[in-house]
Amino acid sequence: MLEVHDKITESKLHLVGNEDNTAFLTDYNDFLLNCNAIDYADVAQKVGSCFSQDDNVRDLYQTGFQYIIVGEPETLVEVSFN
Repeated sequence: MLEVHDKITESKLHLVGNEDNTAFLTDYNDFLLNCNAIDYADVAQKVGSCFSQDDNVRDLYQTGFQYIIVGEPETLVEVSFN
C-alpha cells in the first residue's frame, strides 16, 4: 500500500513521468472528488499555487509567520519544494 501511495505522490508532484499512470490517476482523483477530499500532495500544490498567484496572501503569511525548516527533505512532498 505504501508503495502505491509513493507512486501516486510522485506522479501528482511531477517528480516522475505519469504516462503509464494517467488512467489510474484520473480514477484516483475522481474518487477523491466524489469523497469531497484532497490528499497531501493536493494540499501542497494548492498552497504553493495560492502563494504564487496571490501576492497579498503570500505577503500575509511571510510577515505573519517566521518559521525556518532545518534539515534534509524526507518525504516526496518535501523534495518537490526544492
